Amino acid sequence: MAPRIRPAVAGLNRARRGMRREPARALRAARALALVLLAGQLAGCMLGPDYRRPDAGALGIPEAWHATLPHGGSLVELSEWWRRFDDPALSALIAAAQADNPNIDAAVARVREARAIRRGSLAPLLPQLNASGSFERSNGNTQAVTSNDVSQPQSLQESELNTTRGALEASWEIDLFGRRRRAVQAESARSDAAVDDWHDARVSVAADVADNYAALRECEALLEARRDEQRSRERSDALARLRVQAGFLSPTDAELPIASVAEGRNALVQQASQCELDRNALTALTGMARGPLDTLLKPGYARMLVPRDGAIVALPASSIEQRPDVRSAERAVAAASAEIGEARAARFPQLSLTGSIEVDRYHITGQSLTLHPWAFGPSLSLPVFDGGSGAANERAARARYESAMANYRGKVRQAVNEVENALTRVDASVELERSAVESERHYRLYSEATDRQFQAGSRDVLDVETARGQLIASTQSVAVARLERAQAWIALYRAIGGGWQEPDPALALAQPTDPGHQDGKQGGTTLTP
Repeated sequence: MAPRIRPAVAGLNRARRGMRREPARALRAARALALVLLAGQLAGCMLGPDYRRPDAGALGIPEAWHATLPHGGSLVELSEWWRRFDDPALSALIAAAQADNPNIDAAVARVREARAIRRGSLAPLLPQLNASGSFERSNGNTQAVTSNDVSQPQSLQESELNTTRGALEASWEIDLFGRRRRAVQAESARSDAAVDDWHDARVSVAADVADNYAALRECEALLEARRDEQRSRERSDALARLRVQAGFLSPTDAELPIASVAEGRNALVQQASQCELDRNALTALTGMARGPLDTLLKPGYARMLVPRDGAIVALPASSIEQRPDVRSAERAVAAASAEIGEARAARFPQLSLTGSIEVDRYHITGQSLTLHPWAFGPSLSLPVFDGGSGAANERAARARYESAMANYRGKVRQAVNEVENALTRVDASVELERSAVESERHYRLYSEATDRQFQAGSRDVLDVETARGQLIASTQSVAVARLERAQAWIALYRAIGGGWQEPDPALALAQPTDPGHQDGKQGGTTLTP
């Protein structure tokens, strides 16, 4: 064969052999692709129930409220419902309480924890990569061959062995039946529940501050009424003493106004003490020092908390579903539902892909050897016998779901009851205040007339004290009625969830900003919607 033809024939033969190998390679590639596609299809399915939010009717949420709606009005944005009282001191107190309150700080920490756990639940869905390395140095004796005659003694030589290893190991669990994805669903629901619990803590703190603030203003109003009353008692006592000196009143009858003055002083001390207790309660709720707190409270001294009319114009019965505690209970149901699928999928096979690449280098007596081992392949784990633990775990998950569902229904019933009661209180408080104000006006007119008649000598001391006692009781009734009206509205705002609407999906955790956090001291934290 000519020299120029021989290389061409050799190349053709190599091409033919390559063509015969191509179908085998293509077949292996097709099988690998089919395996990957099959795993992908299986990974698209999830075992267990797909959660659907329970129907409102099945939970016992009424279509309309039985109680009368206040003022007939519109469920407006109530995220800062306390501003509807038009009281700057109340707004400042609630802002201070929400900025520094242990319950809210604890709720913020729980939100951080829940979000961290959720992020951790996403990790098993991704491939895992680990690196390792080692170095080992050892010495020993090696036998040196000095003769072909094995009967001759051989010499021993001391040698050192250096071994260096480096490896990358990768693994990826293919979520065939949705076990990992159900776990993510469960942790996502718990994260949502933690945010709702934070909302609930803020609502509770705001309502508690408003309740205590209203009680303080009522106490101050009663204290001022007591002081006016005490001045009236002292005037009556002074007039009685003059009448005794003039002989128009017996000394025995003069004992009554003296006792009345002492009784009034006792009532003043008790009322002032109660006001101090109310201030202490606000100090504990807000974390404010007593000096700044007193300065903040001074401008509105004795001014009762009066709700603005028409704050709510319409209150749909379904609005209770925005209550943070109800929403949190519903999210707990969603988490329990996902756990059923997680427990169910754990009873099915688990497929993982694992692989590793190593570099091993050996150096001994001036000679080196480098190896590059690698490994790759699937790993299938099939539960054959587990003693019934898998089935038991699934039954336990279903039981937890039933428990969460029962708790959710209980929260809804409690919410319905609280809203109905709050609406009843609001409706009754309006008439209660109106009647108390009218009664106090007439008793005041009667007491003033009796006092004038006593000064003119046509009434005795007993008549004056009786009229004053009736006026005192009616004044207290007015303060109590106004306090009840304010607290009834606060209870209504609390019952409907404080006006917290749908949580912002972009809810972010703010980092502590106080200087004390930088040097290891614990500082306040906030959660910013």
